[in-house]
Amino acid sequence: MDFTEHENFEQSIDDNRIVVAFEAMGKKDHATAVRDLMASVEMSPATKTISKEEALEIITFILHKDMAYRSEVKEKDEALRLAQRFLGFFRETVTCCTNGSFSRVNGEIRSLSGWNSCTSATFDCGVACSDGKVVGVIWAQDED
Repeated sequence: MDFTEHENFEQSIDDNRIVVAFEAMGKKDHATAVRDLMASVEMSPATKTISKEEALEIITFILHKDMAYRSEVKEKDEALRLAQRFLGFFRETVTCCTNGSFSRVNGEIRSLSGWNSCTSATFDCGVACSDGKVVGVIWAQDED
């Protein structure tokens, strides 16, 4: 998985398990930009606002572990590198949101504990971000 230039970009990776998409925001606000981009890749919008640090942790988790059985999909270091790369496309003033809630052990995400489905998959979770200039989503879908 290696993102190319991000403006108006969409890619499915890992046998369509992960969707990554970017789009210029134009004059849209965060909520409208996220809703429109997610609709363009056939998803419902995510609505729970999170910090950039939480976004990094969530993206790393969904790239690292399968949500159905928590089996390793990518090594954690590679998942972290890819999460940092995704978030690196945005300015510091980024606004992020997700559809998921997570179980934690010692402060670390251990599993997806709840979510508002954004796709038709059994499990789906991801992060949508915007910074006033660009909007992007990175989303995982798993089946049991």
